[in-house]
Amino acid sequence: MPMETDTLEFNANVEGDWYFHCHILYHMMSGMGRVFTYENQATNPLIPNPKLAQRRLYAEDRQFHLMAENDFATNGNDGMLMIQNTRWSIGTEWRLGYNGMHGYETETHIGRYIGKMQWFMPFIGFDWRYRKFGMDEVEKNIFGQSNTKDNRSLLSLSIKNKLINIIL
Repeated sequence: MPMETDTLEFNANVEGDWYFHCHILYHMMSGMGRVFTYENQATNPLIPNPKLAQRRLYAEDRQFHLMAENDFATNGNDGMLMIQNTRWSIGTEWRLGYNGMHGYETETHIGRYIGKMQWFMPFIGFDWRYRKFGMDEVEKNIFGQSNTKDNRSLLSLSIKNKLINIIL
């Protein structure tokens, strides 16, 4: 799990520091890289200040990385853009129709993971949607609330958990 401490054994046949990392760059920048050192080994003469070197190496874990996806289709364009690091998540998704019937929609959020294990993330977001199928029907749920699937503009405050998502 993220920020988890694990124990592993391996046959290190050369003395010195070993850097274990994920080969996917944004994974490595998000914390999937660590230095393993032998117990009671002599200090590396090429690193005069090991504590500072380790702090600089692990500071890269907090660098932001960008992920994007875009799809052009016959009826519109879908995509997403996310900027994240080990603590912050800023993202947006969109669906843009080529005409009013297909409409458009965007969902944007910003949040911060809390705790060492990152079990939950409070975030604030915005959802904006419009589409028109040519029908002026108003659907209501069992509580008498109108359906906003075709025209919606709302602000959300949520807590995202690994197991559940609570919308306030």
